[in-house]
Amino acid sequence: VNECTGTPYWRVLYPNTHFRDNAQTLRSLILINTNIPTNSYDQIHFPTQDVTGVRITRERQSILLINVY
Repeated sequence: VNECTGTPYWRVLYPNTHFRDNAQTLRSLILINTNIPTNSYDQIHFPTQDVTGVRITRERQSILLINVY
């Protein structure tokens, strides 16, 4: 219940406090397609289990994606 298994096509981003706080319930995560290079995105840190964020940067454009429970 506390972890999601990735696939060959998706990487799993958990809230940054997920493993540190021994979360009882997983309520927010983001799946990143493996076609997106790992050096083109950064996880945004929030002090809660209920929010996961990522900034994806490609060339001169940036996308901020936030998943809120």
